[in-house]
Amino acid sequence: MPKGAGPFLLAKAKRGSGCREVDRTTMLEEAFQPKGRGVVRYFLLVLSTLAFVSPAFAKTIYYGGRAGMEVTIVKKSGLGTSHASILTKHTRQNAVGFCRDYVGKVTEDCIAKEMNTPLHLEITADCKTGKFTTFYGANMLFQGRSPDGSPTDYQITDTDENVVLDGSGASGYDYTLEQFKALCPKRVK
Repeated sequence: MPKGAGPFLLAKAKRGSGCREVDRTTMLEEAFQPKGRGVVRYFLLVLSTLAFVSPAFAKTIYYGGRAGMEVTIVKKSGLGTSHASILTKHTRQNAVGFCRDYVGKVTEDCIAKEMNTPLHLEITADCKTGKFTTFYGANMLFQGRSPDGSPTDYQITDTDENVVLDGSGASGYDYTLEQFKALCPKRVK
């Protein structure tokens, strides 16, 4: 066989030419069979392939202020525009993370309760006006930098309650700001 002949030449070889016929599966198995220095290349190929398909590499975003209160991002569209949206799903893996990191014990009961947390799985924003929604379904208004002396860097108003978030954990300021930042990254610096 000529030097540099790969599996495709092997597969196309005619009977009696000194090359053996192989089916597609055999061809692929031989092409990716680790040999010598090829072991490293094979390992890197497998690792990079797993990186693209593994749910562990999916991005998440916090919906609440406690450890593990995350949902997995499914789709982002129009970020930074007047029609920004992030679609998520609340996965079993998210629930296990909450039970492990916050509750301290992973049980089927804990996972079931967390999976039943009432959430709006899509958040949206009009990045020009600053109006946006949260995973709890609240309507918010991002008003830019807070005045000097304020406890927060940015002013966010819950327009349903007509209350300015004060930066405390109870107000949800941190994760609410992160949700807006994910939707409108250029508005928060």
